[in-house]
Amino acid sequence: MPSFGIDNVDNPQLLEVVLSPPSPFSRLFILTGTAVFELPLLGPRDDDNLVQQRLDLLLSRVYGNIPFNPNPGITRVIASASPSSIHGTDDANELTWAVDRVFADVNPQGELILHVDAAVQGAGGLFSRFAYQVFVQTSGMQIVDSEQNPPNPITVSTTPVNFDIKLFPASPNPGGIVKFGLLQDGNPISNGNIGIPDSLDIPADAISAGISGTIRPSGFPRGKTQLTLACRTTLSVFLHQIIIDQT
Repeated sequence: MPSFGIDNVDNPQLLEVVLSPPSPFSRLFILTGTAVFELPLLGPRDDDNLVQQRLDLLLSRVYGNIPFNPNPGITRVIASASPSSIHGTDDANELTWAVDRVFADVNPQGELILHVDAAVQGAGGLFSRFAYQVFVQTSGMQIVDSEQNPPNPITVSTTPVNFDIKLFPASPNPGGIVKFGLLQDGNPISNGNIGIPDSLDIPADAISAGISGTIRPSGFPRGKTQLTLACRTTLSVFLHQIIIDQT
């Protein structure tokens, strides 16, 4: 089944609503937009057969890589969708366009995915867009502080230097996934440059959780290099600064 990401959505919109009480960390996310694709995937046919296709839209990537808690006891999702653009030849004698079934879920990596079962019938018929609405009720996690060992600056000479970063979530902590993005001079670079993972799953009620990395000799220019580690949770982005001193 085909998967679609950020390049396949027009006018993505997100509304975040605070649900308090019971907790300032409870949220309702409302996501809307228009998915752009072409069904049937091989283009117009010379028959009137009904063609059905499952379409998967990776919504978290459309909305800034928001990670959601995959625990169904914490996160509830409902969704709807409808055709918004269709095409048929003027001599078609049978035409059908349908969104048969729509649902959304959160995979173990914390990605929100919209699943759409669509169908089209009619020689020369194309189904090219559908509008969607997804509602996510969840309790989100926030990172409020961090520690690093060794502290900044991390001095690197001729041998690799290992380091640890400890993250502290706000209390109460419902748990969830943190997505990591590494920036140098405001531009994204690979997390592999310092050996850190792409994500971390922090258990509920954990006071802290950590990741480890390695700075390789000559991995950065001589002198001091400042990196920013963006830690993205459901509710916010926490920025941790890493300074490397290559001697």
